[in-house]
Amino acid sequence: MKTAKTPALRSWLDLVPLSARAHRRQNRMTLFCIVLAVSLVATIFAMADMELRTQRRTAIRTDGNWHVATTDLTADQAAVVAARPDVAAVGLYDVANYHLDGGYTLAGQEVAVCGSDTAFYTEIFPLAILEGRAPAAPDEAVLTESARRQGLGLGDSFVLQSPTGAHTLTVVGFIETTTMLSRNDAAGVVLTLDGFGAVSDRHELNVYIRFTPLSDKQRAIRDIEAAFALPDGALKENARLMTLDLSTSNRWLASLYGTALVLFVLVLAAGVLMIAGTLNSSVAARTAFFGLLRCLGATPRQVRRYVRRESLQWCATAVPAGLAVGTLVSWGLCAPLRALAPGYFYDMPMFALSPIALVFGALVGVVTVLLAARTPARRAGAVSPLTAVRGNAGGTPPVRRGLRRTGRRLAWQLGVHHALAGRRNLVLVAGSFALSIVLFLAFDTALEFFHHGWKPVQPYAPDLSVVSADNTCSLDPALQQELAGVEGVRRVFGRQFAYNLPARTADGQDLTVNLVTYEENQFRWAGRELLEGAVDPAADFTVLTVYDPAGPAALAVGDRLELLGRSLTVGGLLSSSPLDRVEGVVLLICNEATFAALTGETGYTILDIQVEGGFTDAALEQVRTLAGRATGGDYVFSDRRASNLEGRGAYLAIGVFFYGFEVVIALITVLSILNCIQMSVSARLPQYGAMRAVGLTVRQLLQMVLAESACYAAVGCAAGLALGLPLHRALYLSMITPRWGTDWTVPWGAIGVIVALVAGSALLAARAPARRLRGLSVTATIASE
Repeated sequence: MKTAKTPALRSWLDLVPLSARAHRRQNRMTLFCIVLAVSLVATIFAMADMELRTQRRTAIRTDGNWHVATTDLTADQAAVVAARPDVAAVGLYDVANYHLDGGYTLAGQEVAVCGSDTAFYTEIFPLAILEGRAPAAPDEAVLTESARRQGLGLGDSFVLQSPTGAHTLTVVGFIETTTMLSRNDAAGVVLTLDGFGAVSDRHELNVYIRFTPLSDKQRAIRDIEAAFALPDGALKENARLMTLDLSTSNRWLASLYGTALVLFVLVLAAGVLMIAGTLNSSVAARTAFFGLLRCLGATPRQVRRYVRRESLQWCATAVPAGLAVGTLVSWGLCAPLRALAPGYFYDMPMFALSPIALVFGALVGVVTVLLAARTPARRAGAVSPLTAVRGNAGGTPPVRRGLRRTGRRLAWQLGVHHALAGRRNLVLVAGSFALSIVLFLAFDTALEFFHHGWKPVQPYAPDLSVVSADNTCSLDPALQQELAGVEGVRRVFGRQFAYNLPARTADGQDLTVNLVTYEENQFRWAGRELLEGAVDPAADFTVLTVYDPAGPAALAVGDRLELLGRSLTVGGLLSSSPLDRVEGVVLLICNEATFAALTGETGYTILDIQVEGGFTDAALEQVRTLAGRATGGDYVFSDRRASNLEGRGAYLAIGVFFYGFEVVIALITVLSILNCIQMSVSARLPQYGAMRAVGLTVRQLLQMVLAESACYAAVGCAAGLALGLPLHRALYLSMITPRWGTDWTVPWGAIGVIVALVAGSALLAARAPARRLRGLSVTATIASE
């Protein structure tokens, strides 16, 4: 029977595949660690890339594909701007009756009227025409779908009533109804610029500008403002798109770039340390093998080349596998996001490849492995053949002072000594633990940012709203009680508004104030947003104010101001409120008794309704009937149940997204600790065998392994918290405090979770080598690699 011949070795490098087959079990953890590190980087970068793509597509779809806009340029000047090489497109646009109170109607239905040139609806804000085409003549119009209830179709003529008279137009197309128009039961009319000029008495041309992708957008803005003698800030930025294009001038938004860069570096560093620690332990565990190569004639240079070739062979298998795992995980995260909240993640790619993730994942795998292999390769090539064969290369240094303890204390002290003696191994293993803690704490600030910035499911979110048609206090308080009696209604709460009131502080500063009332429920919810002071619903002539970083000089708790002839005291400062911020206007919140004393009004401006799961269509019609009867039909009705449901789905989906990152980091932390400690302990098996030979019991060896693991974990936790807490604070103060005014506090919850994971993982990691020691004889343990 013929046996297969072993091919002749032409180089020491030909041993690499043979060694890989012979040490398949030992290499498994090394390969697994590289796959883990590459998949971590690939997953995080892929999700970041998918989110950026989603936000950019959504921004373009909802806000338009433009970077800056102004009303200070003429059409001729806009043509000059369009000729610049760094400008991709310029569109012209105007709108009338945007707030639906200007007297523009179609068969009694309020309409918003806009006019634009061809570049605007093809390049800046493409019209999603459902039927027909765009207008080309002054008497042609495109209508929103909400106008179909008037019985209009393509080719039909209709009369548009405007302040300039009646105008007959022809329908040439239909587009989707916007959320704002749908909420207000209104329609939209799109005309050419000439057609708009004929029907409107408003002529304020809006010029929208989109720059080329690689242009210096801030420099282009300055050049355009200087060329046409425009004041600073005349070109208003599309903050969302400018931020996504890394070009915003907003300092707070720009600070998020630094946060993203810090997280980027931490993710890369985590991958580097994870792989470096694994390779260091892998080489240290095979010192005798490299010594044997030296005895057979391999030079130090050849041994170093062998280690590097072996590392590259690991990359050939582990890097593609890591990229595949990272891509699959990102797909698994994208699909639920889009399924749970299609309204928010409609533009998210579900099964797209991310070039950024693939490139950085591959770079982390290949470059890190090559860099991490240099030090172990030098160590393997630098030792003498005799020392290497004996397995003492990289062993512990000589003990300068003997240990005088016995029993358990001796075992624990030996374990700590083993951990601290190998400084390089200590740095790599404990450093990997520390970086996992730092990364976990850094991503915790992203979670805090998410909780502060995304609040569609707050307790004050209404399902239905009845609003005064003219935003005055015209809703009868009795209507609140009637609505509360409808079956399926859980809660009804109202607010009174008084807008643009003049006020003066005690130091003589003039302010413009919007005064709003809260009732008992709203005051209770406001207590959760309290930064300073107190929330006391019964305190008359005491107001709450809301932190506004972009607003006028903030009022402090205890400040006094005069409003409508009465003196008010600021009792508390809130981080946020459900009310929209108005630039240059201070929001003050008081109780209903104070509002009545100041304004004489007792009616409500808005009544918000929260319903239960059994709320029926019949109950909805009853609400409409009661509101119509109380107001004579002069009211605005808003139904937000569908958007609230979608908002809850989006909140859950984004929560899964952010917490998924934390879980991935935690899982990788656990697996990395298991791998690092197991390989580190396995590298010292001959030393443990020698200790068994001189009298140490299996129990004492188990205590040594546990002490060594605990030492790594303790050093890693101390270093991780020492570095992670200052970073957590810095990120918090740059991302959250400037926006919401919330002060940083120690994240005890996150610290408890990650420290418990590290400690538990270290204890778990000590079990595998311990079982291995228990099962081997003294001679076999000493002779093992």
